[in-house]
Amino acid sequence: MLKRTFIFLLTVFIIMPSLYIGALEEYGEEPIVVLFAEASEISENNTVDISVYANCDSEVTVSGIQLCLSYDYRNLSYVKDSAVFGEDFSSSQVGFGYGSFNYTWDSVTGADLSGSNILIFKATFALAEDIEDGDYSFDLYAEELYAADDKLSNIQNEAYGCSVWVGERLEIYPDYVEGPYGIEFSLFYTDGKQIDNWYSTNERVATVDNDGNVKLISIGTAIIIAVGGVKGQETAYCRVTVRERSIFFLNVEENPVKTDYVIGDSIDLSGLKLRVDYDNYDVEHADSGFVCEQGVDYDFSTPGEKSVKVHYGDSWTYIKVTVHDSFGISSSVYSVQDGYITGVSPSTGLSEFLENLKAMGEIKVYSGEEEVNGGLAATGMTVALNLSGTTVQALKIAVTGDVNCDGECNILDLIRIKKGAVGMVTLDTSQLKAAGATDSYPNAQDIIRVQKQIING
Repeated sequence: MLKRTFIFLLTVFIIMPSLYIGALEEYGEEPIVVLFAEASEISENNTVDISVYANCDSEVTVSGIQLCLSYDYRNLSYVKDSAVFGEDFSSSQVGFGYGSFNYTWDSVTGADLSGSNILIFKATFALAEDIEDGDYSFDLYAEELYAADDKLSNIQNEAYGCSVWVGERLEIYPDYVEGPYGIEFSLFYTDGKQIDNWYSTNERVATVDNDGNVKLISIGTAIIIAVGGVKGQETAYCRVTVRERSIFFLNVEENPVKTDYVIGDSIDLSGLKLRVDYDNYDVEHADSGFVCEQGVDYDFSTPGEKSVKVHYGDSWTYIKVTVHDSFGISSSVYSVQDGYITGVSPSTGLSEFLENLKAMGEIKVYSGEEEVNGGLAATGMTVALNLSGTTVQALKIAVTGDVNCDGECNILDLIRIKKGAVGMVTLDTSQLKAAGATDSYPNAQDIIRVQKQIING
């Protein structure tokens, strides 16, 4: 059997007038009697019990009560009743075929009515086997109320009572949703129920289509309402709260250009690109807006591999960098100064030359734009220091006496420097440094120096 639920509705308020002298003298005000009905769950044999109770705020001696309980006689049928209140009573059912059940209670001696939840009577009704899902009302009327031989009150017939829900109610679930704007989700509803219409109480916050698909539009709150059911009069609700999106995942797409540092440097995030995934499935590719505080997110006071914490929005990630003791090319054999490496002996092989250089990074040698991997180190060649795939230092080689840039010192270099001295050719800075010249052109002393280098080998 389907689950049955019950809704307890309104009550009958009976205000006792001033005819009951004892109560008035004791309390100084009219006592109030409240009559109400409650429905039980539907039993396994398809019956439901309707119980009528009384609440009284002060003691009242009652000699008679006339009540009427009406119901949907097409789908409900009277089975039995059990009058409870008082010792001497009589009860009868009148016109129940038209959906009414009359209860009459009469006492010669009278009975005290005081306190709360005093059971007056209980009636049992059977539900038709083919009854439709829906709400079935039992309406309670208070006809008369007597004390001793006097009518204390004439109650107007007003429909109060309780109702019984047969079958499953229309229901959508979940009944509460919270999410960031941009999210879409589907609301599901109770099996076997038809939904005729979907509504949103605030379409600026959330919208819903005819299939129950909800889209969260902007920050705020809305109620999604489903209307339908067997009779098309049932409603179900889902409260939706839309909040700001938040970062779900942060990933490094491209590392910064600079990933090698020396002690005391500050971080440079140029070139960094992050992929930002939000919890509403938005994706962003961020190349700015990062926050990275020295001393908090990184420390370059010691050498080694370092993790640098980079903040973006309300999330963060890490990048890896290397901190070195010193920076740039150095040598204990050659002189490295003012952009040149000097003091290189003629006929020095390139491998020997590189062994005499020290640097944190990769050193490459170029002749013009072409990388050189063998042969002699020659005047005019470029020595490049690469860190993280980027050239961070470039030095020119000046081989002693090698004026014609072949890596040796011989008669050809002497001819070259003499032509330079008389202005027949122009020597560049690396050639002048190879000759030991201090001016923009060689002189006699520079020529003699090259001659000595040839003689001494």
